[in-house]
Amino acid sequence: MMSQVNNIKQKELENRNLIISEIRYRRLFEAARDGILILDVASRKIVDANPFMTELMGFSKEELLGKELWEIGLLKDAEASQTAFLKLEREGYIRYEHLPFQTKGGKHWDVECVCNIYQEDNQQVIQCNIRDITQRKLAEAELEKLMIREKALRLEAEEATRTKDLFLAIISHELRTPLNAIVGWTYLLRTGRMDDKGQTRALEVIERNANLQTRLIDDLLDSSRIIAGHLRIHSGPLDLRTIINLAVDSTRTVAHDKFIQIRSHLDSDVGQVSGDPSRLQQVITNLLSNAVKFTPNGGSVEVLLERVNSDARITVTDTGIGFSNDFLPHAFDLFRQADSSSTRSQNGLGLGLTIARKIIDMHGGTLRAENREDKQGASLILSLPLIEIDNENSQLSGSQPNERSNDEDFPPEIAGLRILIVDDEPASLEMLETLLNHWGAKVRTSDSALAALELLQQWKPDMLLSDIAMPERDGNWLIANIRKIENTNGGRIPAIAVTAYLSVEDREGILAMGYDGIVSKPIKPSQLLTAISRLTKNSRTEGIGRNPATGL
Repeated sequence: MMSQVNNIKQKELENRNLIISEIRYRRLFEAARDGILILDVASRKIVDANPFMTELMGFSKEELLGKELWEIGLLKDAEASQTAFLKLEREGYIRYEHLPFQTKGGKHWDVECVCNIYQEDNQQVIQCNIRDITQRKLAEAELEKLMIREKALRLEAEEATRTKDLFLAIISHELRTPLNAIVGWTYLLRTGRMDDKGQTRALEVIERNANLQTRLIDDLLDSSRIIAGHLRIHSGPLDLRTIINLAVDSTRTVAHDKFIQIRSHLDSDVGQVSGDPSRLQQVITNLLSNAVKFTPNGGSVEVLLERVNSDARITVTDTGIGFSNDFLPHAFDLFRQADSSSTRSQNGLGLGLTIARKIIDMHGGTLRAENREDKQGASLILSLPLIEIDNENSQLSGSQPNERSNDEDFPPEIAGLRILIVDDEPASLEMLETLLNHWGAKVRTSDSALAALELLQQWKPDMLLSDIAMPERDGNWLIANIRKIENTNGGRIPAIAVTAYLSVEDREGILAMGYDGIVSKPIKPSQLLTAISRLTKNSRTEGIGRNPATGL
């Protein structure tokens, strides 16, 4: 009797647990945020669907009941449904990681579907859990795009690093090459065993390589200004024929060495443009130098100036090797060269075209490169907008770049001029002293700003020539103290700064400190002579100079 009672209690407990389990399952079924379909194995038709499934698909529960999966768009067709169910019956489990389907309202979703067979009340049923993965797919697609972009940026950064490393190696080579010639020929001169012809040859090589290194450094400085956004131009109306002729003249020597003919065809009726004469001469010289460099011995280079609509167009065409198809789109890129290998046949840093393009952009023009149709060379095509000028009243002060070409042709007023030179570098100090003595000036020197300030008050010079970068007290400190004394005692000594600081901000700062002129390093004698002559004339015209009572 007790055993029967226990069995009844056990049965009631099991029934109650079953009811609780069914309630819990139904709650989960109804509340799940995944779509759930229950299918009969025999008929393969839907017998139940949870609320989220109807929400997801846009069908009511009644519309879903009695349908097969393919009929509601979860499988492609009846054949696909047949294949899926055979696999499900064989393996008891099937999973679709990505099923695209269209809702009743026409929306397209991506879903993940997992189907299982299990026993329910002595009957086999199929439960399909369907999860909306549309947002996940979008996120994965976006992540894939980001990964592709990141990979592209990484490859671009690696290429930029590789290019810069190659560029630095080229810089080292190109800067050392002229130094090698300078050091070697200087050693030969010092031996004293060279005849007059050999000495002349040595001096020519030293001067040519020093000028080459100056150009290399100028290109590096210009590229640095381009990157920093500090490149400046000073525009005025000018005639491009003058600029082109000067550029051609500066390139003829190199062309002559390679037996290359430079022919110019300059239309006299083109008109004028607004531009910086020195910068435009730099551009055209770069274009010509590039053409000569890549033209084999005995070839030719042609410069054409013509008017095209409202533009002045300059075309530099060579009979050289042209641009490779791979390199042509990158011809004006910074740190790019057509051949950067150690076996390359052409020297240089490869910055000329980059700098030229930037300068022309700043003038509102365009610069492009193309290969000739006959594949016998390349053309560099420069266009600048023309301006309307009143020819009777215009003054083309900027159109005639002028540099004294003969260092011996110095003005007589420099003879007897008392000049104090200040520089902490003995070689530079000696060079300037020798040069100025050669021109007839009376020179005193000082290797520090502090000593120079004392000497100024004792010797009473007519002009100061001072380096800027010096240890302890620099050239700016020196001129500031000189001008302070002058403000108290009267008088003003003309002063020229000698500096390698060539940015616009540096030059403006140097002049603001009290210097009257600037000569850049490496010093060109003609530029120094012009600066001294100009200041001498100005001081006499304006009545400025040292105070006899103070020496300043």
